[in-house]
Amino acid sequence: MMKTLVVFDYSGTLSLAAVAFGRPDRLREQLDTSGLAAFGIASPEVFWDEVVGPTWTEGSTTPVGYRGVMARRVRERCGVHPGDPADDRIRAAVSRFVGAYLGQSRIDLRWQPLLNALASNPDVQILVATDHYAEATDYIVGYLRDGGLAARAIRDVPEAPPAPARILVANSADLGAPKAALAFWEQSRALLPAQMDRVILIDDFGFNEQPGDSYGARQKVAERMAKTAFLLEEVFGVAVEVLPFLIDPGAPAGAAGAVIREMDGQIRALLSGGAGGAPSPSARRTENPAPGGGGMPTVPALPACKRKPDLTYPCPWVYKVVGADPDALRQAIAAVVGPRPHAVTPSRTSANGKYHSLNLALEVRDEAERLALYDGLRRQPAVRIVM
Repeated sequence: MMKTLVVFDYSGTLSLAAVAFGRPDRLREQLDTSGLAAFGIASPEVFWDEVVGPTWTEGSTTPVGYRGVMARRVRERCGVHPGDPADDRIRAAVSRFVGAYLGQSRIDLRWQPLLNALASNPDVQILVATDHYAEATDYIVGYLRDGGLAARAIRDVPEAPPAPARILVANSADLGAPKAALAFWEQSRALLPAQMDRVILIDDFGFNEQPGDSYGARQKVAERMAKTAFLLEEVFGVAVEVLPFLIDPGAPAGAAGAVIREMDGQIRALLSGGAGGAPSPSARRTENPAPGGGGMPTVPALPACKRKPDLTYPCPWVYKVVGADPDALRQAIAAVVGPRPHAVTPSRTSANGKYHSLNLALEVRDEAERLALYDGLRRQPAVRIVM
């Protein structure tokens, strides 16, 4: 049987409550009740721009933790030194805030049926991969276990076991690298079962974060989507099916449940060999050599970019562009896209090296623009296929 690695993001995907905690009204309330407002951290703007932004890289790639980087940043803003009388009050306020955040960052119960089904499938390995603070690991493992799922943190696995836990948790703070770095996936791969025939990735790529959080900037979302898919293909050497978990910020109550149900159906269909329903917004498809040894990827009956998915614009989009010359492909992409922000990353090369594919990630403003870019790429002489 085909062995499948199913990779879930955590904040904004498995845990929608983690993102909801950052809503301006709730965040302002938590800053007040924790005591941080008394030290000048009283508004969402100050919190994101003056506390989270300057400390995120260190906080998410080292064992210092959310409490550590936040307490130090608040002290710096207030001119307080470690050991000063106000230091204990700052630490206490930070601890209350972080405790409230992690305590409310539980897994959405609507994922539970799918997680149960995947965990009971002997041909599936689940990896929860997250860019997060060090304290989050124990909470995530605990929430999975609360749901009756056997889970273990990768940081606690010294070497690849014969039979790893059904769910492994990889946190950037434990691995010393974010998901956008090769090292994150290389370390994760070393502790997973040797045979992995394909990868399914479910991730919001930061799209569902609150507007004030720079991690959710739309161009960064598109770039992160393409980069993550490229790294997974590079490390695992197999096809990667990307299922972006995107929720319209203005959607009515219940929209998240509908998206979860859609993801559930797509993943089950993929595992059972079905088509999985409508294509995901990444429009990524496996490239298989055509019969006869020509090495040319097969062309879907209807190109994915021309199908009409259910999208809320503006949104990140990834085109896969295929041709014989990767340099000519880059020039073709530049001719169509122009100076607008975008990211181009390598995807795959056919078995005989005759054809290459690149991922083009950018934000599209509306349906007309999405299709116009597709048509523009398709008309370039160097481009054989656009997906």
